[in-house]
Amino acid sequence: MTGPDDRGLYWPALPPRPTVDELEAKRRTSSEEMTQPELVKAEDYALTFEAEGRTQTLPTNYDVYRQAVRGLQDGRSLSLTLGTNSDSVLKAE
Repeated sequence: MTGPDDRGLYWPALPPRPTVDELEAKRRTSSEEMTQPELVKAEDYALTFEAEGRTQTLPTNYDVYRQAVRGLQDGRSLSLTLGTNSDSVLKAE
């Protein structure tokens, strides 16, 4: 694991870079081009809460997630504002 990064996230350690021999061995056809490997990092934020007797997990963005974390750390109850059709969390106060 490496981290935390600027947003407090930990990421798995990077695997060793493949050698040219390993890349050539994985080519399926002679016309296939080799390119530099790309590092793709993705972040998905969600809040899990109980409402009307059932537990829900809905997606949110980084800012709302951090607001919820700060509220929980302070021991405050949170009021959540849900998006259209209750498909995401837009605000945590």
